[in-house]
Amino acid sequence: MPDKSRLQRQIEASLRRLIDRFTAYAATAQRPDHRELLAGTFVYLLDEDDLVPDQIPNIGYLDDLMLFLAVTPHLTEAGQANPVLSRAELEQELAFVEKHKAMLFTRVDPSIDRIRQKGREAVDRLADLCHQISERYSHLGREEP
Repeated sequence: MPDKSRLQRQIEASLRRLIDRFTAYAATAQRPDHRELLAGTFVYLLDEDDLVPDQIPNIGYLDDLMLFLAVTPHLTEAGQANPVLSRAELEQELAFVEKHKAMLFTRVDPSIDRIRQKGREAVDRLADLCHQISERYSHLGREEP
């Protein structure tokens, strides 16, 4: 398999960072609406038929990254810092996605209500979903031999 492109490495690094932060937050999140969003995000990521199959070079994980970035602002409580990304980190990630999203050839606009609904149905399995996500994406950020 050829070496990963610089773009693919950047997307994977961002996705890896967000997976680590979302799963860490899931272990301590108390607010039911936050737990639902976390669970819904993980359910979407575990879906084999998500918008862009993960196997597509360079863009396979871009829709996943976009989902995390759409959910992140909804995890902020009034007057408090976001538990997942700082404002500067979020702005940097959003600028990166904005620069590359045209590669998807389709509009990606995740419905927070739909994600929350999926999460509501799966919130009791949040710890297991975290484990599944960590396992499924454990290869991110590693170069192929």
